[in-house]
Amino acid sequence: MGPDLGVWTMQKLEERGIEVYLNTSMESCLGQHVVLKNGVETPASTIVWTAGVKPSPLLADFGLPLGPKGHIDTAPTLQVQGMDYVWAAGDTAQVPDLASGEGAWCPPNAQHAVRQALVLGDNVIARLRDDEPRIYRHKNLGAVAGIGLHKGVAILFGKYRLKGRPAWWFHRLYHGSRVPTMNRKLRVFLDWTLAVFLRRETVGLPAMAHPRDAFVDASLPEPLLRRADRANSLS
Repeated sequence: MGPDLGVWTMQKLEERGIEVYLNTSMESCLGQHVVLKNGVETPASTIVWTAGVKPSPLLADFGLPLGPKGHIDTAPTLQVQGMDYVWAAGDTAQVPDLASGEGAWCPPNAQHAVRQALVLGDNVIARLRDDEPRIYRHKNLGAVAGIGLHKGVAILFGKYRLKGRPAWWFHRLYHGSRVPTMNRKLRVFLDWTLAVFLRRETVGLPAMAHPRDAFVDASLPEPLLRRADRANSLS
C-alpha cells in the first residue's frame, strides 16, 4: 500500500488501543507468554501469526521444475515449463507478469488467481483440440484492504490513493463483485445493504465468547469427537 497509507493505518489501529511494534520479531510464545526481540513481554491466550504466502513443500515431491522460492516454474500460457499437458496457477505457480515487464512475476493474490483460472481452463480445452493456447496477461488494477467497519485503504490504477470510508466502499464493491454467481452476489449485497439500517446479528456471540472451542473439538481423537457430536445433538 505504500508508506503513507501504512502510517495512516497504524495510527487508526493505535487509536483503538492496539499496540504496534515495527522492526522486531517474536522470540518465543510458550505457555501463553509472548516475548519479542525488542524486550517486550506480554501474556496472550490467542496468537495469530501471519507470515506471507509460501508454496507448499509438497511441490518438491512431484518432480516438476521449481523456481528459486519453490513455486512451479510456469510459462505465460500457464503450462509448466517443458510440459505440454501440465498446468499450474495461483499461489503455487511462478507465472511471468507480462504486464510489468521482463523478470517480473505475478503476485500470489486473488486478483491474479481468479483470472489465471479462466485462462488455464480455456488452454486445457485448446490443447485437447490441438489449438494454440493463449498467454496470460493482466495489469494490476490496484489493491484494497478493510481495517474495520467504514475504514479502509486503497490504491487504484497505481496512482489514486484512498483512505477511510471511500476506500472501505471500494473494498466492499470489489470483493462483492468477485463473489461467484449472480444469485450469491445479490444475497451478499442485499445483506450488506440491510446492515446499514439494521443492527448486527447476535447469534455469533457464543462463538466470540469461546473462540477456542471449535479448534479443541477439531483436534479431538475420532471416538471422542463422535461422542462430543452426540452430546451436542442431545443438548
